[in-house]
Amino acid sequence: MKKSTLTVMGLTAFFTGTTLAVVLVPFHGWDALIAKSPEIIIAKCLKAPEETLYRQGNVVEGVRDGVFPSEIEVVAVLKGMTNRGPVRLYSRVPLSRGEDYLIFARFFDTYDAPEEYRIVPLGSRFSTNLLVGKQLDDQIQTLLQYRLKNLNREMERLQEEKVRLESAVKK
Repeated sequence: MKKSTLTVMGLTAFFTGTTLAVVLVPFHGWDALIAKSPEIIIAKCLKAPEETLYRQGNVVEGVRDGVFPSEIEVVAVLKGMTNRGPVRLYSRVPLSRGEDYLIFARFFDTYDAPEEYRIVPLGSRFSTNLLVGKQLDDQIQTLLQYRLKNLNREMERLQEEKVRLESAVKK
């Protein structure tokens, strides 16, 4: 084979492989994320990643570049033209069935939120009533404060568990 043919084949293989890779964008702050996210939704996870994957021998099909498929139902649309209802989400964050999430995404036939910061867990008891009558920025602030409050409670609980475990472990 000629050298130029091999070069073209090699470059084709390289670019084909790289176009399939997931491009991750660094976090530039909440204001930038809100402005650049075409879709901002609150969604409930209907099927967690482990329920949407299938095995073929020893290989798990459906996960590519660390991105998990989940089935979600759009509960509220904060920004964008998205219709409510069940749809597939691809994300690096494995969602949990029955939990609600604030999602900053792109929508084509499915939702795409590859960076971890695009998914904000809200838990299973979140009520969209907290958002009624508020503008988008205030809605986002309310949701982030809600998550921070829950995260602080969780960290306190985990710290107490850590102290109990450390007291039991012989040094």
